[in-house]
This record gives sequence, C-alpha cells and structure tokens, in this order.
Amino acid sequence: MSLDYAALAARAEALLSRFGAASTLRKSLATGGTPWNPEPGAVHHDIAVSAVETDNRRAEAESGTRAKRRLLVAGATPEVGDRIAFGLSAAEAEARAATGAAAWARIQSVTPIQPAGVALLHEVELEI
Repeated sequence: MSLDYAALAARAEALLSRFGAASTLRKSLATGGTPWNPEPGAVHHDIAVSAVETDNRRAEAESGTRAKRRLLVAGATPEVGDRIAFGLSAAEAEARAATGAAAWARIQSVTPIQPAGVALLHEVELEI
C-alpha cells in the first residue's frame, strides 16, 4: 500500500488554514538584470498563505545572542529573500509599516518538509 502524498499535502494545507494564522507572503519580482542574473526590483507579488509559529527563541551566536523565529508555511513556496507578514493581510501589513511598526520579516532560510519528494509544508527561519 502506497501513501498518497498529494492528498497529505492538501490535508496539511487545510489544517494550517484552519489552525494557523492567515498571513501574507511577499515575493519580489525581477525588474532588471539579465535572465541568468536577475536583479530584484520594487515590484512585488503578495500571496495569501497560512502559517503557524513553531519556534521563537534566543540562540547563542558568536557575536552574542540573537533571536530566531521559525514558521511553518502552506499555500505557496517561499524562497530566501521573500518577506512574510505573519498574521497580517497585505493591507494590514502596509498600514502597520506606514506607522513605523515592524510588519514584514525577511525569510533567511527555507526547508521544505517533503517526504518522498512531495513538499507538504515549508519551514522558514526569519531575520529578526
């Protein structure tokens, strides 16, 4: 008997949608450079995703203590350098950013959770 990983991915996304926080993933689109060396520009694309916080702790680093924040994300494939507004819609994040409050966090690393090569979720570590 084999597992239906596509069905597991759909179930994982449904569970995150139900129990996670509605969030926004912002992808910067290349507006310059060459096809083999694109340069990200000011144009971006916002995607509604679901996320749940899995880790928010301080870790000792060589230069001192730094905070780490990790999320599980479903609904889109995040990449290093993308930004995420955890628990906020794009409009809410923009309104918050306009007041000077932190809304968008840069994704520092992405680890897909992919048994048998099928990505179910993505774990992201954020810069704080």
